Amino acid sequence: MTTFQADRAETQYVDGVSARFAYRRLGPRSGVPLVMAMRFRGTLDHWDPALLDVLSSERDVIVFDNAGTGRSSGTVPTTIEDLADGLLDFVDALGLLQVDLLGWSMGGYVVQVAALLRPTLLRRLIVAGSGPGRVPGMQPALDKV
Repeated sequence: MTTFQADRAETQYVDGVSARFAYRRLGPRSGVPLVMAMRFRGTLDHWDPALLDVLSSERDVIVFDNAGTGRSSGTVPTTIEDLADGLLDFVDALGLLQVDLLGWSMGGYVVQVAALLRPTLLRRLIVAGSGPGRVPGMQPALDKV
């Protein structure tokens, strides 16, 4: 059985305004960190450890549980905007001044809103397995037949 670095990473905690956030940090602490936002109801334990090992082999990677999810305290956000606020609260609590964001599935919507709220915080935005979110003026999807 393969043992991954990600499986051995220690869960840490940081206090933000809205919650006490659980997170894991992997890889070298240099350069711009990659903060990863998970899917609906996903926790830091749901990331593929093989993926985390590859990403963290050359860069600083941070996975976290948003407010009210997994090991984090606080109230569960009910909107994408609230999730983005939680992500930004977490980043601020770590004292990060610039990040790359990767959002998986619903996390892709979250990182897009975070980018709109704080564009100067971001260097790169990666939306994976997701969509563009709600685009103003976009026609609603047709009902399937």
